[in-house]
Amino acid sequence: MDEKFRHIYIEEATELLHSLENALLCLEKDRADTKTIEEVFRIMHTFKGSSNMFGLEKIGLLTHHLETVYDRVRSGDQALDDDILSITLHALDHLKEAIHDPHVSQPHLTATHEDLKQKVLNLVGNGDTESTNTTKVEDVNEAVSKFKSLKTYFIHFAPADKALTNGNNPLYVIDELHQLGKCRVVASNDTIPALDTFRPDVSYLSWDVLLATDKTKEDIENEFLFFEGICDLQIEWLADSNLLIKKDINSFIKTHQNEARPVDFEQLKKVVNKLNPKLENAKAKETVIKSATETADTNNSIKTGTVSSIRVSSEKLDTLMNQISELITTQARLSMLVNGLEVAELGAITENMAKITRKLRDNAFSICLIPIDTLVIRFKRLVRDLSKELDKNIELVAEGTDTELDKSIIEKLSDPLLHLMRNCIDHGIEHKDVRGKHGKKEKGTIRIEAYNSGTNVIIRLSDDGAGIDLDKVRQRAIDKMIITKDTELTEQEIYQLLFKPGFSTAVELSDISGRGVGMDVVKRGIEDLQGDVFIESEKGKGTSFTIRLPLTLSIIDGLLVEIGENTYVIPLHLVDKCYEVPATLLTDVHQHLVLDGNRMPVFHLREALHCLKPSPKMNQIIKMKFMEEEVGISVDTIIGEHQVVLKPLGHMYRNQEEFSGATILGDGTVALVFDINKLLKKLINESSNNVSYGKLSYQ
Repeated sequence: MDEKFRHIYIEEATELLHSLENALLCLEKDRADTKTIEEVFRIMHTFKGSSNMFGLEKIGLLTHHLETVYDRVRSGDQALDDDILSITLHALDHLKEAIHDPHVSQPHLTATHEDLKQKVLNLVGNGDTESTNTTKVEDVNEAVSKFKSLKTYFIHFAPADKALTNGNNPLYVIDELHQLGKCRVVASNDTIPALDTFRPDVSYLSWDVLLATDKTKEDIENEFLFFEGICDLQIEWLADSNLLIKKDINSFIKTHQNEARPVDFEQLKKVVNKLNPKLENAKAKETVIKSATETADTNNSIKTGTVSSIRVSSEKLDTLMNQISELITTQARLSMLVNGLEVAELGAITENMAKITRKLRDNAFSICLIPIDTLVIRFKRLVRDLSKELDKNIELVAEGTDTELDKSIIEKLSDPLLHLMRNCIDHGIEHKDVRGKHGKKEKGTIRIEAYNSGTNVIIRLSDDGAGIDLDKVRQRAIDKMIITKDTELTEQEIYQLLFKPGFSTAVELSDISGRGVGMDVVKRGIEDLQGDVFIESEKGKGTSFTIRLPLTLSIIDGLLVEIGENTYVIPLHLVDKCYEVPATLLTDVHQHLVLDGNRMPVFHLREALHCLKPSPKMNQIIKMKFMEEEVGISVDTIIGEHQVVLKPLGHMYRNQEEFSGATILGDGTVALVFDINKLLKKLINESSNNVSYGKLSYQ
């Protein structure tokens, strides 16, 4: 398979398998849900067609056998049991790997493939073990009912000249139509040119098909998904019955088959109308025409309410964001130059450019944002598998999964959330008999919630398990000599011990947890995303982990400030309010001030950064929230709001923690961007005057 087509196939196959896994997990909870069974069957059918379209017969054949099982399930001939679901999920895992090796050539893939194929065939065989020599009246009625529900459609399918160059094979489509019902096919060769002008990469054939099926028009359209825009396609309803059993219809089709010429639809309708004159005026007639040789009719799209979407590679999105980043930097330089010229008309144009740039930035962001639901599917499967392995009854409840985050954050968030989820399953939720002794429901619940809070996204993962035993955590820290017996710690400080590398309260090691590698990974991973995480727990009631993350890491709104001779940026989403106070009130790096009647800790960044330039008479204090508490940081001057394009600091500065990156200002100078979470944690830990910060204590 050509690399270009292989990439297209993998993208589409991955999306289909993702949807299939979600549907199977839903089906496991409600095995009588006919809509979900139909969805599973439909996804398998589409995936099989896609695999066959690209010539991946082994993958297509395995999926075909699975499809047969679920066809029997939906028809009521076979019961959906644990074996079917387990084998299907195992096959799903195998297919996720096999799509990257189309020929299933690796030894472990080949062995697994053959083993799964045999297991699926056995499932199909199990459905045939029961038979009867008598025909029940109910069975006859059901067959008659099914026969009456058939509809007959006429389909004209003519691939465009360039259709074959995309790796498509129209014969696979014809084969798939046979899977939908009874077919009579007429292949037309009247457009094949002379041999000297014949091109092997051009499609010269067209097909006319009469299809009797219980499927909908949309189901038929789906079979032509890979030919969308590169074929002439006509689908027309003919009758609410099976016309293929009619002698006149078969004679008409046979004549065209012998002559290999296209079916004249108007002549076909006349034959149909002779069979049933009422068909001429039937209101249920449906027509869909898609032409590759005609441009789209915009007005018609508006009238019909058509909504289209396209698939775009992540590399193109990254390129788009990089170009917008450069545009923002250039626009900032332009604004600075215009401000110096003092030309009113030019200033108005520049201001309008700034608005357009911001809107373009926001639109690009929305394109790059993807829902958290893409992660939740993985967690549903994890909960299912580990709960069975640990013999625990656990349910995962997800809320707000349509909340969106930058795709780069989603990718990096997967591991931290995975560790937290495993922690909830192994350490949090008790065994069902233990829960019963404590008056809890046998089924434990893990809840994942996500919602927007300003320009942040909050993700909360909680369980109704045993909670955290603070005494046990403290004693474990003493045993590991992390703290001494005399060390006094607040509740939040004890929770922070869980994030120490190598720290674990597990008594026994297991394949799931207990080695002390996990919570420190969570902390590092979330901090790398410019986020923070904190814990709340009640012994015997449960534990919750709350993660706060920015929407994106690439372009942010910042507050430009000045400290000494240098310019810095503070992420604007953290800023709550600004105050102006006399410099004489700020005497140390750490102190408390009363602002708006509230006493809060204030960190003097001039002192923290060892600034030598004389301090101004008035300093600016910026109030923000850190670990759910109000804190303030002081700067010399607040310059104003600024769009910030974050640039990495490079290899030389990989060990610093106070800054998350840098940005280029309009005059070409560089301003460092504060990582407020890491900066405040460092300042708290370096406190030398024994100031108590309550919940802000951090180790």
